[in-house]
Amino acid sequence: MTKKQLLENISEEKIYSRYLEIPLKDIQTEHLFRNPLRIDYNVTCKFYYANHDGRLRFTDFDGFTSRVINGKSFKSWDCFDTVQHIINLSGGLNIPIGNNTLTLPCDINSSKLIKIGSKNMSIRKISFAMLIKIIAQEFNLEDNNIDIDISTTIKKQQVRSKRVVLEYDITHRAWVNIDKDYWGKYHIRFTKNQMIKFKHFKIYPVLEIISKATNTVVYNFSPNDICYVYYITKTNNIDIVQFYYPMRDRSRPKFIINNIHNNIMFGLEQLMPGKLGIITKANKDAILLRSFKVNDTYIRTLGALSETQLMPDDLWNNIRHYCDYWITLFDYDYTGIRLSILYYKIYRINPILFFKYKALPFKDIKRLYNEFGISLVNTILTRKIPDKYHKLLSFFNKKDFSDNLEVLGNINIQNIINKWNMELL
Repeated sequence: MTKKQLLENISEEKIYSRYLEIPLKDIQTEHLFRNPLRIDYNVTCKFYYANHDGRLRFTDFDGFTSRVINGKSFKSWDCFDTVQHIINLSGGLNIPIGNNTLTLPCDINSSKLIKIGSKNMSIRKISFAMLIKIIAQEFNLEDNNIDIDISTTIKKQQVRSKRVVLEYDITHRAWVNIDKDYWGKYHIRFTKNQMIKFKHFKIYPVLEIISKATNTVVYNFSPNDICYVYYITKTNNIDIVQFYYPMRDRSRPKFIINNIHNNIMFGLEQLMPGKLGIITKANKDAILLRSFKVNDTYIRTLGALSETQLMPDDLWNNIRHYCDYWITLFDYDYTGIRLSILYYKIYRINPILFFKYKALPFKDIKRLYNEFGISLVNTILTRKIPDKYHKLLSFFNKKDFSDNLEVLGNINIQNIINKWNMELL
Protein backbone atom coordinates (compact mmCIF):
# COMPACT_ATOMS: atom_id res chain seq x y z
CA MET A 1 0.00 0.00 0.00
CA THR A 2 1.33 3.43 -0.94
CA LYS A 3 0.86 6.72 0.88
CA LYS A 4 -1.62 7.80 -1.79
CA GLN A 5 -3.62 4.58 -1.43
CA LEU A 6 -3.67 4.88 2.34
CA LEU A 7 -4.97 8.46 2.21
CA GLU A 8 -7.67 7.41 -0.25
CA ASN A 9 -8.99 5.04 2.44
CA ILE A 10 -8.43 7.05 5.61
CA SER A 11 -8.25 10.83 6.14
CA GLU A 12 -5.36 12.74 7.68
CA GLU A 13 -7.82 14.05 10.29
CA LYS A 14 -8.62 10.50 11.43
CA ILE A 15 -4.92 9.58 11.63
CA TYR A 16 -4.18 12.62 13.80
CA SER A 17 -7.24 11.92 15.93
CA ARG A 18 -6.27 8.27 16.54
CA TYR A 19 -2.58 8.80 17.31
CA LEU A 20 -2.77 12.10 19.19
CA GLU A 21 -5.88 10.88 21.06
CA ILE A 22 -7.78 14.03 20.17
CA PRO A 23 -11.52 13.80 19.35
CA LEU A 24 -12.11 14.06 15.61
CA LYS A 25 -14.38 17.06 16.09
CA ASP A 26 -11.44 18.95 17.65
CA ILE A 27 -9.15 18.43 14.64
CA GLN A 28 -9.78 21.90 13.26
CA THR A 29 -7.60 24.76 12.13
CA GLU A 30 -9.28 27.59 14.02
CA HIS A 31 -8.12 26.79 17.54
CA LEU A 32 -4.89 26.41 19.48
CA PHE A 33 -4.55 23.33 21.70
CA ARG A 34 -2.13 21.67 24.11
CA ASN A 35 0.46 19.27 22.72
CA PRO A 36 -0.46 15.74 23.88
CA LEU A 37 3.05 14.45 23.07
CA ARG A 38 4.88 16.52 25.69
CA ILE A 39 4.22 18.27 28.99
CA ASP A 40 2.39 21.36 27.75
CA TYR A 41 0.66 23.88 30.00
CA ASN A 42 -0.33 26.31 27.27
CA VAL A 43 -2.29 26.09 24.07
CA THR A 44 0.81 26.13 21.86
CA CYS A 45 -0.22 23.90 18.93
CA LYS A 46 -2.31 24.35 15.83
CA PHE A 47 -3.43 22.45 12.72
CA TYR A 48 -3.26 24.18 9.36
CA TYR A 49 -3.44 23.28 5.68
CA ALA A 50 -0.17 23.93 3.89
CA ASN A 51 -0.40 26.27 0.92
CA HIS A 52 1.97 24.32 -1.33
CA ASP A 53 0.28 20.91 -1.16
CA GLY A 54 -2.97 21.33 0.79
CA ARG A 55 -1.88 18.75 3.39
CA LEU A 56 -3.02 19.06 6.99
CA ARG A 57 -0.06 19.87 9.23
CA PHE A 58 0.55 19.93 12.97
CA THR A 59 2.77 22.69 14.35
CA ASP A 60 4.00 23.48 17.87
CA PHE A 61 4.95 27.13 18.35
CA ASP A 62 7.28 26.06 21.17
CA GLY A 63 9.58 24.30 18.69
CA PHE A 64 8.62 20.68 19.39
CA THR A 65 7.80 20.01 15.73
CA SER A 66 10.80 21.93 14.35
CA ARG A 67 13.60 20.05 12.59
CA VAL A 68 16.28 20.54 9.97
CA ILE A 69 16.43 18.08 7.03
CA ASN A 70 19.24 18.31 4.48
CA GLY A 71 19.94 21.87 5.55
CA LYS A 72 16.30 22.99 5.24
CA SER A 73 14.30 24.14 8.26
CA PHE A 74 10.76 22.82 8.85
CA LYS A 75 8.37 24.01 11.57
CA SER A 76 5.61 21.41 11.33
CA TRP A 77 4.79 17.70 10.94
CA ASP A 78 2.39 15.95 8.62
CA CYS A 79 0.43 12.97 9.91
CA PHE A 80 3.25 10.56 8.95
CA ASP A 81 5.88 12.57 10.86
CA THR A 82 3.52 12.47 13.85
CA VAL A 83 3.09 8.68 13.71
CA GLN A 84 6.85 8.28 13.23
CA HIS A 85 7.49 10.17 16.49
CA ILE A 86 4.98 8.01 18.35
CA ILE A 87 6.53 4.80 16.97
CA ASN A 88 9.93 5.89 18.24
CA LEU A 89 8.52 6.72 21.68
CA SER A 90 7.16 3.16 21.68
CA GLY A 91 10.64 1.72 21.10
CA GLY A 92 11.13 2.05 17.35
CA LEU A 93 10.69 -0.52 14.59
CA ASN A 94 11.16 -4.22 15.32
CA ILE A 95 12.08 -6.14 12.17
CA PRO A 96 12.17 -9.96 12.47
CA ILE A 97 15.13 -11.39 10.48
CA GLY A 98 15.24 -15.16 10.74
CA ASN A 99 15.36 -15.99 14.43
CA ASN A 100 16.52 -12.49 15.36
CA THR A 101 14.89 -9.09 15.61
CA LEU A 102 16.46 -5.90 14.33
CA THR A 103 15.33 -2.79 16.18
CA LEU A 104 15.94 0.59 14.60
CA PRO A 105 14.42 4.08 14.81
CA CYS A 106 11.67 4.90 12.36
CA ASP A 107 13.15 7.61 10.12
CA ILE A 108 11.20 8.50 7.00
CA ASN A 109 13.70 11.25 6.14
CA SER A 110 16.93 9.26 6.43
CA SER A 111 19.37 8.99 3.52
CA LYS A 112 21.27 6.06 5.11
CA LEU A 113 21.36 2.42 4.02
CA ILE A 114 21.20 -0.65 6.25
CA LYS A 115 22.16 -4.23 5.40
CA ILE A 116 19.34 -6.74 5.87
CA GLY A 117 20.42 -10.24 4.86
CA SER A 118 22.36 -9.78 1.64
CA LYS A 119 20.61 -6.57 0.64
CA ASN A 120 21.49 -2.94 1.30
CA MET A 121 18.17 -1.28 1.96
CA SER A 122 17.16 2.34 2.41
CA ILE A 123 16.18 3.19 6.01
CA ARG A 124 13.78 5.78 4.62
CA LYS A 125 11.98 3.24 2.40
CA ILE A 126 11.84 0.61 5.17
CA SER A 127 10.54 3.16 7.65
CA PHE A 128 7.88 4.48 5.32
CA ALA A 129 6.72 1.05 4.25
CA MET A 130 6.45 -0.15 7.81
CA LEU A 131 4.82 3.09 8.97
CA ILE A 132 2.15 2.72 6.24
CA LYS A 133 1.59 -0.89 7.30
CA ILE A 134 1.26 0.09 10.98
CA ILE A 135 -1.35 2.75 10.17
CA ALA A 136 -3.18 0.35 7.83
CA GLN A 137 -3.34 -2.30 10.56
CA GLU A 138 -4.52 0.32 13.10
CA PHE A 139 -7.49 1.10 10.86
CA ASN A 140 -8.05 -2.54 9.76
CA LEU A 141 -7.02 -1.88 6.16
CA GLU A 142 -5.37 -4.60 4.11
CA ASP A 143 -1.69 -4.14 3.27
CA ASN A 144 0.02 -7.17 1.78
CA ASN A 145 2.49 -5.30 -0.41
CA ILE A 146 5.47 -5.40 1.94
CA ASP A 147 7.94 -8.25 2.22
CA ILE A 148 9.15 -7.49 5.77
CA ASP A 149 7.05 -8.72 8.67
CA ILE A 150 6.68 -6.31 11.56
CA SER A 151 6.04 -6.74 15.26
CA THR A 152 5.97 -3.03 16.20
CA THR A 153 2.98 -1.92 18.24
CA ILE A 154 2.12 1.53 19.56
CA LYS A 155 2.37 1.42 23.35
CA LYS A 156 0.23 4.40 24.30
CA GLN A 157 1.02 4.22 28.01
CA GLN A 158 4.73 4.23 27.20
CA VAL A 159 4.23 7.22 24.91
CA ARG A 160 2.52 9.15 27.71
CA SER A 161 5.25 8.26 30.23
CA LYS A 162 7.94 9.70 27.94
CA ARG A 163 6.45 13.17 27.66
CA VAL A 164 9.15 15.70 28.52
CA VAL A 165 9.50 19.20 29.96
CA LEU A 166 11.08 21.36 27.28
CA GLU A 167 14.38 23.08 27.96
CA TYR A 168 15.89 26.00 26.10
CA ASP A 169 19.08 27.87 25.33
CA ILE A 170 18.04 31.51 25.69
CA THR A 171 20.08 34.47 24.47
CA HIS A 172 19.17 37.83 26.00
CA ARG A 173 19.46 41.14 24.19
CA ALA A 174 19.82 44.73 25.27
CA TRP A 175 16.82 46.83 26.25
CA VAL A 176 16.04 49.10 23.29
CA ASN A 177 13.54 51.81 22.35
CA ILE A 178 10.85 49.34 21.34
CA ASP A 179 10.90 47.99 24.92
CA LYS A 180 10.68 51.51 26.33
CA ASP A 181 7.66 52.16 24.13
CA TYR A 182 5.94 48.93 25.18
CA TRP A 183 6.46 49.29 28.94
CA GLY A 184 5.92 53.03 28.68
CA LYS A 185 2.27 52.35 27.82
CA TYR A 186 1.94 51.20 31.42
CA HIS A 187 3.73 54.28 32.76
CA ILE A 188 6.98 52.45 33.50
CA ARG A 189 10.03 54.59 32.84
CA PHE A 190 13.41 53.01 32.16
CA THR A 191 15.21 54.51 35.14
CA LYS A 192 18.19 52.91 36.82
CA ASN A 193 15.91 51.65 39.61
CA GLN A 194 13.52 50.10 37.10
CA MET A 195 16.37 48.26 35.40
CA ILE A 196 17.41 46.91 38.80
CA LYS A 197 13.80 45.80 39.39
CA PHE A 198 13.64 43.94 36.07
CA LYS A 199 16.91 42.17 36.92
CA HIS A 200 15.73 41.42 40.47
CA PHE A 201 12.63 39.68 39.10
CA LYS A 202 14.67 37.98 36.36
CA ILE A 203 12.87 39.54 33.40
CA TYR A 204 14.89 39.93 30.22
CA PRO A 205 14.26 40.80 26.57
CA VAL A 206 15.04 37.88 24.27
CA LEU A 207 17.21 37.75 21.16
CA GLU A 208 16.98 34.03 20.39
CA ILE A 209 15.43 30.83 21.78
CA ILE A 210 16.73 27.39 20.84
CA SER A 211 14.83 24.24 21.82
CA LYS A 212 17.23 21.70 23.32
CA ALA A 213 14.83 18.89 22.40
CA THR A 214 15.12 19.54 18.66
CA ASN A 215 18.22 21.78 18.52
CA THR A 216 16.27 24.23 16.40
CA VAL A 217 15.61 27.95 16.66
CA VAL A 218 12.17 28.60 18.15
CA TYR A 219 12.37 32.39 18.12
CA ASN A 220 14.48 35.17 16.64
CA PHE A 221 14.05 38.79 17.65
CA SER A 222 11.89 40.94 15.40
CA PRO A 223 10.59 44.46 16.11
CA ASN A 224 7.17 43.11 15.12
CA ASP A 225 7.34 40.13 17.48
CA ILE A 226 9.20 41.01 20.67
CA CYS A 227 9.63 38.44 23.43
CA TYR A 228 10.38 38.65 27.16
CA VAL A 229 11.44 35.76 29.37
CA TYR A 230 10.45 35.47 33.03
CA TYR A 231 12.65 33.11 35.03
CA ILE A 232 10.25 31.69 37.63
CA THR A 233 12.41 29.18 39.51
CA LYS A 234 14.55 26.10 38.98
CA THR A 235 13.31 22.56 39.65
CA ASN A 236 15.16 19.29 39.04
CA ASN A 237 17.97 21.44 37.62
CA ILE A 238 15.65 22.75 34.88
CA ASP A 239 14.87 26.46 34.55
CA ILE A 240 11.13 27.03 34.75
CA VAL A 241 10.52 29.94 32.39
CA GLN A 242 7.61 31.76 30.85
CA PHE A 243 7.90 33.49 27.49
CA TYR A 244 5.68 36.48 26.80
CA TYR A 245 5.00 37.66 23.23
CA PRO A 246 2.92 40.84 23.68
CA MET A 247 2.46 41.64 19.96
CA ARG A 248 0.93 38.33 18.91
CA ASP A 249 -2.70 37.90 17.98
CA ARG A 250 -4.91 34.92 18.81
CA SER A 251 -3.51 32.81 15.98
CA ARG A 252 -0.31 32.27 18.01
CA PRO A 253 0.22 31.85 21.77
CA LYS A 254 1.16 34.96 23.73
CA PHE A 255 2.32 33.02 26.78
CA ILE A 256 4.38 29.83 26.83
CA ILE A 257 5.60 28.18 30.03
CA ASN A 258 7.51 24.90 30.18
CA ASN A 259 6.26 23.66 33.57
CA ILE A 260 3.52 24.41 36.07
CA HIS A 261 2.74 22.94 39.44
CA ASN A 262 0.84 24.39 42.35
CA ASN A 263 3.92 25.43 44.33
CA ILE A 264 5.29 27.62 41.53
CA MET A 265 4.24 31.29 41.48
CA PHE A 266 5.92 34.26 39.90
CA GLY A 267 7.56 36.47 42.51
CA LEU A 268 7.62 33.80 45.22
CA GLU A 269 11.42 33.77 45.43
CA GLN A 270 11.46 37.59 45.79
CA LEU A 271 8.55 37.86 48.28
CA MET A 272 9.27 40.15 51.24
CA PRO A 273 7.11 41.13 54.26
CA GLY A 274 4.71 44.01 53.64
CA LYS A 275 1.28 45.45 54.40
CA LEU A 276 -0.77 44.44 51.33
CA GLY A 277 -0.19 41.31 49.25
CA ILE A 278 -2.00 40.76 45.96
CA ILE A 279 -2.36 37.44 44.15
CA THR A 280 -2.95 38.20 40.50
CA LYS A 281 -3.11 36.23 37.28
CA ALA A 282 -0.32 37.65 35.15
CA ASN A 283 3.38 38.21 35.67
CA LYS A 284 3.08 41.58 33.97
CA ASP A 285 0.33 42.65 36.38
CA ALA A 286 2.42 41.41 39.31
CA ILE A 287 5.30 43.64 38.18
CA LEU A 288 3.09 46.68 37.55
CA LEU A 289 1.31 46.43 40.91
CA ARG A 290 4.62 46.46 42.77
CA SER A 291 5.06 50.08 41.68
CA PHE A 292 2.20 51.18 43.97
CA LYS A 293 2.08 51.72 47.72
CA VAL A 294 -0.28 51.20 50.64
CA ASN A 295 0.54 53.31 53.70
CA ASP A 296 3.95 54.19 52.21
CA THR A 297 4.85 50.51 51.75
CA TYR A 298 5.11 48.95 48.30
CA ILE A 299 2.52 46.32 47.45
CA ARG A 300 3.78 42.72 47.44
CA THR A 301 2.55 40.50 44.63
CA LEU A 302 2.47 36.91 43.43
CA GLY A 303 1.59 35.89 39.89
CA ALA A 304 -0.49 32.72 39.51
CA LEU A 305 0.82 30.82 36.50
CA SER A 306 -2.52 29.11 35.98
CA GLU A 307 -6.02 30.56 36.13
CA THR A 308 -7.48 27.19 37.10
CA GLN A 309 -5.15 25.94 39.86
CA LEU A 310 -5.39 27.04 43.47
CA MET A 311 -2.21 27.29 45.51
CA PRO A 312 -1.89 24.35 47.97
CA ASP A 313 -2.42 24.65 51.73
CA ASP A 314 1.26 24.39 52.61
CA LEU A 315 2.20 27.27 50.31
CA TRP A 316 -0.58 29.49 51.66
CA ASN A 317 0.44 28.70 55.22
CA ASN A 318 4.02 29.67 54.37
CA ILE A 319 3.19 33.05 52.84
CA ARG A 320 0.05 34.23 54.63
CA HIS A 321 1.98 36.03 57.40
CA TYR A 322 4.28 37.87 54.99
CA CYS A 323 1.62 40.60 54.64
CA ASP A 324 -0.92 42.15 56.99
CA TYR A 325 -3.67 41.21 54.55
CA TRP A 326 -4.02 39.62 51.14
CA ILE A 327 -6.45 40.13 48.28
CA THR A 328 -6.90 38.51 44.86
CA LEU A 329 -7.11 40.50 41.64
CA PHE A 330 -8.20 38.38 38.68
CA ASP A 331 -9.99 39.16 35.43
CA TYR A 332 -13.68 39.97 35.43
CA ASP A 333 -14.62 36.93 33.33
CA TYR A 334 -15.83 33.42 34.13
CA THR A 335 -12.37 31.96 34.78
CA GLY A 336 -11.17 34.89 36.89
CA ILE A 337 -14.34 35.08 38.97
CA ARG A 338 -14.31 31.32 39.53
CA LEU A 339 -10.73 31.48 40.85
CA SER A 340 -11.64 34.50 43.02
CA ILE A 341 -14.46 32.48 44.55
CA LEU A 342 -12.17 29.52 45.24
CA TYR A 343 -9.58 31.66 47.03
CA TYR A 344 -12.32 33.30 49.07
CA LYS A 345 -14.07 30.02 49.87
CA ILE A 346 -10.93 28.02 50.78
CA TYR A 347 -8.63 30.67 52.28
CA ARG A 348 -11.00 33.60 52.95
CA ILE A 349 -8.88 35.88 50.75
CA ASN A 350 -11.03 38.84 49.76
CA PRO A 351 -11.28 39.48 46.01
CA ILE A 352 -11.18 42.77 44.17
CA LEU A 353 -12.58 42.90 40.64
CA PHE A 354 -10.84 45.92 39.20
CA PHE A 355 -13.09 46.70 36.29
CA LYS A 356 -16.13 48.58 35.14
CA TYR A 357 -16.79 45.72 32.72
CA LYS A 358 -19.74 44.54 30.70
CA ALA A 359 -22.11 42.06 32.34
CA LEU A 360 -21.12 38.40 32.34
CA PRO A 361 -23.04 36.21 29.88
CA PHE A 362 -25.96 34.50 31.60
CA LYS A 363 -24.54 31.05 30.78
CA ASP A 364 -21.38 31.89 32.78
CA ILE A 365 -23.35 33.19 35.75
CA LYS A 366 -25.49 30.05 35.66
CA ARG A 367 -22.36 27.85 35.68
CA LEU A 368 -21.04 29.73 38.72
CA TYR A 369 -24.43 29.52 40.48
CA ASN A 370 -24.58 25.76 39.86
CA GLU A 371 -21.08 25.23 41.25
CA PHE A 372 -21.00 27.62 44.23
CA GLY A 373 -24.57 28.72 44.95
CA ILE A 374 -26.28 32.04 44.32
CA SER A 375 -25.39 33.72 47.64
CA LEU A 376 -21.60 33.18 47.44
CA VAL A 377 -21.40 34.17 43.75
CA ASN A 378 -23.38 37.38 44.32
CA THR A 379 -21.16 38.23 47.30
CA ILE A 380 -18.07 37.99 45.09
CA LEU A 381 -19.61 39.94 42.20
CA THR A 382 -20.30 42.90 44.49
CA ARG A 383 -16.54 43.32 44.98
CA LYS A 384 -16.24 45.12 41.66
CA ILE A 385 -14.65 48.56 42.04
CA PRO A 386 -17.56 51.03 42.13
CA ASP A 387 -17.79 53.98 39.72
CA LYS A 388 -17.35 56.51 42.52
CA TYR A 389 -13.70 55.51 42.84
CA HIS A 390 -12.97 57.07 39.49
CA LYS A 391 -15.45 58.49 36.99
CA LEU A 392 -13.39 57.26 34.01
CA LEU A 393 -14.13 53.65 34.99
CA SER A 394 -17.61 54.17 33.56
CA PHE A 395 -16.30 54.63 30.04
CA PHE A 396 -14.20 51.53 29.56
CA ASN A 397 -14.84 47.85 29.08
CA LYS A 398 -11.43 46.64 30.22
CA LYS A 399 -10.89 43.37 32.04
CA ASP A 400 -7.09 43.48 32.50
CA PHE A 401 -5.41 45.53 35.22
CA SER A 402 -2.68 46.58 32.78
CA ASP A 403 -5.29 48.00 30.37
CA ASN A 404 -6.83 50.07 33.16
CA LEU A 405 -3.39 51.31 34.14
CA GLU A 406 -2.65 52.29 30.53
CA VAL A 407 -5.87 54.34 30.35
CA LEU A 408 -6.01 55.85 33.84
CA GLY A 409 -2.34 56.40 34.67
CA ASN A 410 -0.31 55.94 37.84
CA ILE A 411 -1.83 58.74 39.93
CA ASN A 412 -5.45 57.68 39.35
CA ILE A 413 -4.61 54.02 40.02
CA GLN A 414 -2.79 54.97 43.23
CA ASN A 415 -5.86 56.97 44.34
CA ILE A 416 -8.09 53.96 43.69
CA ILE A 417 -5.73 51.70 45.65
CA ASN A 418 -5.83 54.14 48.57
CA LYS A 419 -9.63 53.90 48.55
CA TRP A 420 -9.43 50.10 48.56
CA ASN A 421 -7.41 50.37 51.72
CA MET A 422 -9.82 52.75 53.42
CA GLU A 423 -13.19 51.44 52.31
CA LEU A 424 -13.02 47.89 51.00
CA LEU A 425 -10.55 46.14 53.27
